[in-house]
Amino acid sequence: MKKVFTITVLTLGCFLFSNNVSLALTYDEKVISDIENFSPNSQYNPENDLNISEKTLGIGKISILPDNMFYFLNNIKGWATSTFALSKNDQTNILLKSSSLKLKELEKCIQLNADKCITNGLENYTNSKNEIYSKINKLDDQEKNNITERITKLEIDHYILLNEIKKSGSKQKLDEIIENNLQNYSKFIKSLPDNIILKKNLRLSIENYNQGKLKYIIINKYLENFKNYLNIEKRDIVNQTIEENNIELIKNINTINIKEVEKTLQYYFYKINYENIFDEISIIDNLYNLQNKVENSPNKENIKIAILNIKQIPISIFNKEIESLGIKESEKKLAETFKTEEIQNINLIELLNKYNNGKKNIVAYQLEEIQDKNFLSLYTKFNNIEDLSQKEKYLNTIIDKISPENKDLITKILEKIELDNPDNINIKIITGKIKEQRELNNTETQLETDGLICSFVYDPICGENNIVYNNQCYADKLGIKTLYKGECKALENDKLKEITATELKQGWYYGDKTQKKPGTPTTWTNIDSDSKNAKWIDPKTYTNLKGQTTK
Repeated sequence: MKKVFTITVLTLGCFLFSNNVSLALTYDEKVISDIENFSPNSQYNPENDLNISEKTLGIGKISILPDNMFYFLNNIKGWATSTFALSKNDQTNILLKSSSLKLKELEKCIQLNADKCITNGLENYTNSKNEIYSKINKLDDQEKNNITERITKLEIDHYILLNEIKKSGSKQKLDEIIENNLQNYSKFIKSLPDNIILKKNLRLSIENYNQGKLKYIIINKYLENFKNYLNIEKRDIVNQTIEENNIELIKNINTINIKEVEKTLQYYFYKINYENIFDEISIIDNLYNLQNKVENSPNKENIKIAILNIKQIPISIFNKEIESLGIKESEKKLAETFKTEEIQNINLIELLNKYNNGKKNIVAYQLEEIQDKNFLSLYTKFNNIEDLSQKEKYLNTIIDKISPENKDLITKILEKIELDNPDNINIKIITGKIKEQRELNNTETQLETDGLICSFVYDPICGENNIVYNNQCYADKLGIKTLYKGECKALENDKLKEITATELKQGWYYGDKTQKKPGTPTTWTNIDSDSKNAKWIDPKTYTNLKGQTTK
């Protein structure tokens, strides 16, 4: 299927051609700003899912905080109520409510930025959770089964609330608490002997979870983290639950008004705030694949594209963070980010290139270097596999991790392997088989429906505002007149002195798009054009990203 992609918020940033350049918001800032100001339908509002109130937790209003000298009286009262409860069930319920109360107290302490209150609150909450698991791990199997639904809801609520509290401060300490909660809950789940009852109780806890219609997004975020603490058997149950959640999620997505679905989903993922961009991309791709299986939906194709376009949010957040750093800092951050397996790194960098619309800056060149290293490593691994069946298995494994809009990447990898093995008929049989299985020889076309969706075909036009648009559809959609086909050409500024021999030799000079010196070679390009470090460079010589030329 031909790659399709919608960029719903096109680049702002109109350069005024004068001695001074007026800079507007960058593209990524505009994407994030538009989402922040988006007003979702009340049925599909992540604020509902993320708002874990006292009522949601089944507790009363907070009357006293842990830095108050009389707070210890509350602890004594809680201990006495729990100790003298008539049944184990009552005792457990009291402990669950107590831990939720202590979490809301901690939230208040962090909001007030009160050090003593925060320290005491962290300790009280941690102790309360440890006490819960100390008690319930001593229950018999039947009693544990009876409490699984309640403890699961509690852990999801606490996970959501802790991640919200993290936005206000104490991130490291709260991450430690989240880790502790996951370990305690996983130990409890692993102790349950009957997997059929476990699966049933997980399903019940999720279906009875009274949040919004897209609640499965935030619940799955928790389950994706939680499953890593389980053994294979229990992990399979959680994976099945995640898939069931996704099916329900897709059903609900298909009920959203088609004109609102893209922004609604972007807003949801923005508010939930995934911390790992690789995980977020993988989850979005999985939703796309499920939507691809939907039948009898009039908006099937548009929703598929809307799901892919959720990626603009994590990518814009990623760009904004990286581009706010200096060269050395961004180089370090990128090295820390791209530590996962080669195909995931390659896939993400390809997505960045597509969604960034060919933007050229220092980061783009840094990513190119990382990409080259990962491709080399991937091909080396393939060539080191001797068994042909294992070679085929390896290729299929990596291809399964490539995003739908990166279908051309699959072809690129297979053709490179064929090129490296020109006389190996077995390799051609493997790559040919994969091409046929993946339908890479077909060229289906995505229709543009009611002017809502523009296909991701890069056939650039230069708009009257001197901004490049992916194709005519994008410009028409915004009512922008076309100056000419092709990327906008930066005109030489005849008010400036001609490029010097020294600048030609070193391969660069400072200047934004309006400061192209007469005589600058047509092959030179402008990078970092929105910053004070804007430069005109010769891409063939300016390659090591440190302001030095390499011959």
